[in-house]
Amino acid sequence: MDGLVFASLITEVFKKDIGPRPVVEDLQIPTKRQGEKQEFSPDTALASAEVRRKLQDIMWQYVGIIRDKQGLLKAQTEIEKYWQEFSPGLKIADLETANMLTLALLIVRAALAREESRGGHFRSDFPKAEERWQKHSLLKKGEDIVRFISI
Repeated sequence: MDGLVFASLITEVFKKDIGPRPVVEDLQIPTKRQGEKQEFSPDTALASAEVRRKLQDIMWQYVGIIRDKQGLLKAQTEIEKYWQEFSPGLKIADLETANMLTLALLIVRAALAREESRGGHFRSDFPKAEERWQKHSLLKKGEDIVRFISI
């Protein structure tokens, strides 16, 4: 009941205080690098559906059930290439695809840094679990270094 009551009250506040809705042309597309202007051209940009299919193939082939350094490095190179070539528009599918590329890259970087096998992460080049790796992988925004924190 609290959810229903407060949802109704919050909706009323938003209606009063939110102001005019932004016009799509006023919204800025997030850039890939801070301070760098990103141009969007439908003629040269990769289509969101095409990038998703290729990303799915990369993740299945190189970052799937059995992984190794060579495959993970290949996946990282290919994902970074698609990240540079893909220019998201303001459509939800484009923004979701950009998020998928980011997440895939984070997964690959964390898998490269973890040189052991544990749970669903199996590295054929590091097949055993080791006590020293009983930690969480942490990637901080803007950094390429994977840190490990104790459980």
